[in-house]
Amino acid sequence: IGVIGDTQLNSVGARSDHLSALYDIFKRNKCGLVLHPGDFSDGIGRYKGHAAELKSQYAEEVVEDIILTYPRVGIPTYFIGGNDDRTYLDLKPRYRRDICAQVARHRKDLHYLGLNHARVKFKEVVVELNHPRNLNRGAYTASAPLQKLVECYQGGSKPDILLVGGYHRFYSTNQRGIKAFLVGAVADQTATMVTKRHVSYCGGLILDIELDSKGQLKDMSWTFVPLYR
Repeated sequence: IGVIGDTQLNSVGARSDHLSALYDIFKRNKCGLVLHPGDFSDGIGRYKGHAAELKSQYAEEVVEDIILTYPRVGIPTYFIGGNDDRTYLDLKPRYRRDICAQVARHRKDLHYLGLNHARVKFKEVVVELNHPRNLNRGAYTASAPLQKLVECYQGGSKPDILLVGGYHRFYSTNQRGIKAFLVGAVADQTATMVTKRHVSYCGGLILDIELDSKGQLKDMSWTFVPLYR
């Protein structure tokens, strides 16, 4: 399974070259699918000066560009929208739209699972895609937000694998029987991120999952593929 996150499409920091490179790597490694826990796009109107860090101000142009340029390598991608994608739904009714749903309607290889949270199942193995609404990118350590998420699950409701977007960092932990990851980003640090002291670890993740005879998780190995400027 290939994993990417925070592609921030339409941002001046978005790295379409890295995105294409990762899909080529996933194909060479025979990944059967790609999972993406948001942000798919960079959104709109998120902060003062955001317009200067966007390639286009028009949702229609953003959707059209993604449809035409998102990598096509014959591997299906299952993704959720994040907080930045949600900003298009906060516009006035005339301009409001779910750009993730619009893209998925025109790309049969891109499967939209909704905003902020979804679960997919491989036989008995539950994989959760999570993009927290109350992000704290300024956490003192990379481990802190992931540990808080892992702690919040009620017994009996835990996923086997947790993939978290939004933090632009890579980190992994294995706690409470959950193999959890901050999945990194496929975008460079923008000028605004520098002023807010937000980092961006660019790369993707490959998960190699082994199931037992009952379809439950027997073993899993992972590789983070870093990409540099």
